[in-house]
Amino acid sequence: MLLLLAIPFAGCVSKSKAQAQQRAAYIRGQQETMIRMQQMQKQGQGPCVTVNGEVSNHVVPWMEGMTLARALVAADYLGAADPAQIIILRNGVGKRVEPRQLLSGEDIPLQPGDVVHLLQQSPAATPQGLPIR
Repeated sequence: MLLLLAIPFAGCVSKSKAQAQQRAAYIRGQQETMIRMQQMQKQGQGPCVTVNGEVSNHVVPWMEGMTLARALVAADYLGAADPAQIIILRNGVGKRVEPRQLLSGEDIPLQPGDVVHLLQQSPAATPQGLPIR
C-alpha cells in the first residue's frame, strides 16, 4: 500500500524537474541570442531577427517587409514536423502564434531585434516567466 502512495509523488518530481530544465534551456537560448546579436553589431552587420529552434541559420538579416514566414524560410527550418508552438519575443514580451494560423496564410510582420522561438513541446510547455499575450 505504501508503494502505491509513492508513485504519484514520483511524477510530480519529474514534472518539476522537466519544467526546471525547460526554464534553463530557455534562459540559455536567450543568452545565446544576445551574444549573437552583439557579435553581429560588432561586425557592422545591420538589424536582424533571431530564430531559435530547429533551423540552420539562427540569425536572419532583417529587411523592410520581413514576416514570420519569410524569416522561417531564410532560417532554413529543419524540423521533421511543424512546430507545436511559435513565440515571437519583442521588447521582452512574448506573443504566441499558432502554427496553423501561419499555415493558413496569416503572416505576421516582424521588427528588427525580434526573437522567434520554435517549440516542439505542447502549448502547456511554454517557458515559465515569459510574459505571453
